[in-house]
Amino acid sequence: MHELVIASPNWPGAATFALLAVLLATTLKNYLRGREAWRYDPRAAWLRGLTYFAACWAIACATGALPTILSNPVVLPGQSSDRGWWAFTILVVVIIFVGYWILWPLGTLAHGRRVTTDTVVFGVLWGASEGLLFASVWAFFERILRDLALGGLWVAIATIVVLSTFIGLWHALYWDIQVSPEHNIAEWNIRKVSFAHNPNVLLSTTYVTLYGNLAIYAGLQFFALFGSTLFMRFPQALNPLPPDPLGPTLGAPGALTLAGKTAVITGAANGIGRAVARVYADLGARVVIIDIDDVAAAALIEELGSGAEFLRADLSDFDSVRRVATDVLERFPHIDVMVANAGLFTGRRHTTSSGAELTMAVNHLGHFLLLQLLQERLQTSRARVIVVSSDAHRQAKRSQLTDLSLDKNWSEGQSNPTAGFAAYNRSKLVATSCAMEFAERTRDSGLTVNVLTPGAMVVTGIYRDLTGPMGLAFKALRPVGRTAEEAAQTYVYLAASPEVEGVTGWYWKDRRPTKESQLAQDPEVRTQTWTWSSAQVDLP
Repeated sequence: MHELVIASPNWPGAATFALLAVLLATTLKNYLRGREAWRYDPRAAWLRGLTYFAACWAIACATGALPTILSNPVVLPGQSSDRGWWAFTILVVVIIFVGYWILWPLGTLAHGRRVTTDTVVFGVLWGASEGLLFASVWAFFERILRDLALGGLWVAIATIVVLSTFIGLWHALYWDIQVSPEHNIAEWNIRKVSFAHNPNVLLSTTYVTLYGNLAIYAGLQFFALFGSTLFMRFPQALNPLPPDPLGPTLGAPGALTLAGKTAVITGAANGIGRAVARVYADLGARVVIIDIDDVAAAALIEELGSGAEFLRADLSDFDSVRRVATDVLERFPHIDVMVANAGLFTGRRHTTSSGAELTMAVNHLGHFLLLQLLQERLQTSRARVIVVSSDAHRQAKRSQLTDLSLDKNWSEGQSNPTAGFAAYNRSKLVATSCAMEFAERTRDSGLTVNVLTPGAMVVTGIYRDLTGPMGLAFKALRPVGRTAEEAAQTYVYLAASPEVEGVTGWYWKDRRPTKESQLAQDPEVRTQTWTWSSAQVDLP
């Protein structure tokens, strides 16, 4: 390894950039005062991004990474004649170019946004700042672990683990929600991770550990992120374009209210549905809970008071669904909001009394039947129908559409979490595609149909029976997951906001319209899943 001299921290520089980060964060807080912080705002996104960039520069000064880059040559002595160094350098550059400049655009949607000067400036700042963050993590471990007489292997491993964990959580829980506009074709996410993120982190960190070129290490991250910024086309700060100019036309913002309205919610006795029922009731709705859990539902009814009612139904039993549909039609002449929320995950296969696989029956078929039986009432009521899906639907494959009942490789009573997740993904794909088909069939009828995802890692009991490594993983992630109350916000927005009056046929995430999977958008898949679902529940 060619020797790199790690410089001492620059504390005045660290303090200066830290102060700048505090000032930017204060400016952001003041800017958001009186605004809805959840709403994507390009100017707020810029302030959030600039705050993060200043923090990265402060860390780079505090760890000595920036002083090291400035005090060492970009190419260390002897490297210009080292063929191995040249080969590894070219390899890493080519891998990043292919990952971020060729494959990345294929999985990125610009939604009609243009490349502007703002886009270029943001790309330069993001690339330089996160490049310094990468360099800071490596320099920190290089200094600490070398002092402990641990070799470069441990420096590389520690750097890769910390960067991969931080970047994954940071982007999933904050950056891709609050800073970068909607841009991912979700089906490409695994390919982006496999052919861009992972090779970049693994190879570039190995490179800097072997050769010590910290400036090149930071520069490689600049090269990667600058490219990704150009393709996602970050909005302008001074004259901001909407995040998605091709999205639905929304009405004017207004107060959220459900006063005098009737809202029917399946699966409202527990989890997110319970949180939704509470907020709906607080907004003035008459809440009707359809659930199988008598005890939990009774406790919630007592909490909500006389304005709430409970109808017992087992969505996996289609006779039970038909009975509860009759009860709803007899007791509620007007339905303003209908939320198909109930859902489950099971790692053990069960066949219901109606002959359907349990996951598909509860997550989709029961709701499909209920909505068809209530369709006329929903249309005359000009109801807002909300079908709860999951981004897990994006993991379902076209090849799986030939076995929607999961009859292959999953026998009755067999415990197989992998098959359970496949069943869950498939049920959400079918629910999404049928909901979009339902929206199209009822367009201009007064009825609106929209689909939402509550978001990733919501802390509910849906995976409580999961065991083994996956069970441990879900338990470990609970502290960073979103609460049921946080996940409920999109339910509330779609039910009560005047902005979405008349809007139908969209997939919503964090109160923002986006696109369902490419498979769920396929007209042939929508027709196929609709026909299959109708046959399963004995509808014409």
